[in-house]
Amino acid sequence: MKYRPVYTLFLSVILLTAGLSSCSYKHYKGFEQVSTENTPIPVVYVSSFTKAVYSTNFKIFGQELSGITMMKKVQSGNTIHVVFMSQIGLKFFDIEIRPEDKENWFHVNYIMESMNREFIISMLKTDFMLLFGQYPKHSEIAAFRQTGSNATETTIRFDKNVASVFSQPTNNQPVKIELRKGCSVKATIQLTPGNNYPENVEINNKRAGLQLEWDEIQM
Repeated sequence: MKYRPVYTLFLSVILLTAGLSSCSYKHYKGFEQVSTENTPIPVVYVSSFTKAVYSTNFKIFGQELSGITMMKKVQSGNTIHVVFMSQIGLKFFDIEIRPEDKENWFHVNYIMESMNREFIISMLKTDFMLLFGQYPKHSEIAAFRQTGSNATETTIRFDKNVASVFSQPTNNQPVKIELRKGCSVKATIQLTPGNNYPENVEINNKRAGLQLEWDEIQM
């Protein structure tokens, strides 16, 4: 997966300044809390997003699938369809993200039999929660800014979990999302921002040994 030089430098700054003082996660060192009044969660796929096509590599429990992911927004209800299929059209999964339905925002239209396991679906739901910002209603949000670079970290706390969304200072586009529980990092998403959606997405879910890489195909 290829990253832009500026993106790589920015991500390196985050990693170099990282340091957690204890398992009770607060925020990354070097980031100071700012006003949290009406703090929005940074959005990966903005409201003007309509569609994207990605070449895809998907690994789960040592098994690997490759093909194409087609992502398209249906304007009525803002539903986003995420369809992963092989190069010859064999469908692996078809998932709907329904932002307007807070209780049932994740809906599986289809998933191939070998992947149709509760554990795998649960991990996909967790990863898509981070990617599409579908956090529980009771989540607590806080914002932090790094002195000097003005990079931001937005933390979302829920059910003993903490999600951190790191955004670049120029346009507030997310470049990294991390999910923690105590000292354990459960999942990470690295992003290369484009105009109104990421050009590249790399998801790593350690619990399931799941890796999902998307690289945009220019149409």
